[in-house]
Amino acid sequence: MEAHNFMEEVKKLILSLGDSLKRAEAIGVFGSLARRRDFNEHSDIDIFVVVKDKKVDTDIFWYRTISRILSPLGRDVTVIVYSVKSLKEISHWYILRIASEGILLFDQGGVKELFLKIIQAAHKAGLVQEKIGKHMVWTIPHINVGDVVEVKVE
Repeated sequence: MEAHNFMEEVKKLILSLGDSLKRAEAIGVFGSLARRRDFNEHSDIDIFVVVKDKKVDTDIFWYRTISRILSPLGRDVTVIVYSVKSLKEISHWYILRIASEGILLFDQGGVKELFLKIIQAAHKAGLVQEKIGKHMVWTIPHINVGDVVEVKVE
């Protein structure tokens, strides 16, 4: 199945979660499925979930819920859960990747706009996207050892 059709199937299954969707601000895909160019029959499904607040059982709940709903597709599933606060703080470098290459399947919390602000904050801090090999990566040109760069949505 080609990436576009597979993505539509993933979206249909995610949107069938019903009341569970009330617990998420947004759900999307990242990785090879989002990039599409390197997605193949061996690719896993990488999902991110954005929640208002993260509790002790949040990661487990979303991993189990999404793995169960996507199990008919016969692929390994990775689920990463972020709180809105951790997105705004850009608490992990991978947030830049998700904001720039992730594809939202469900968004009731304005996460699309937040992703745009994250990308703007990265550019304001001097980060740029470069193609290295087959992948786009965030880099900081002309940085010296010991320099500190803070990227945060205000």
